[in-house]
Amino acid sequence: MCKSEKTYDEEKEQLNAFVAEFIGKLHKKNESANKVKLLMQAIKKYDAVTELTPQMLVDFIEHIEVGKCQNTSKKLPFSKRDNAISVFFRGIGIF
Repeated sequence: MCKSEKTYDEEKEQLNAFVAEFIGKLHKKNESANKVKLLMQAIKKYDAVTELTPQMLVDFIEHIEVGKCQNTSKKLPFSKRDNAISVFFRGIGIF
């Protein structure tokens, strides 16, 4: 294999890696755009809300993470214990 063939093969590998990375980024952008679209549909659906319903939670919240309790003292009531809570909304992520 001559030097120019090796350079061509290396350049081809680099370009293939670039294309694969670009396609991955494009896929993530499309996925994000779809999530935002779903969130906007839910917002339009619940234009004049007077009460929170289970269906509204399903439409707006992707998932909720409750962290490990920082203060596990049995003397403290549950409401006074310190837990990290993260709410992940559809289309926008953590809040």
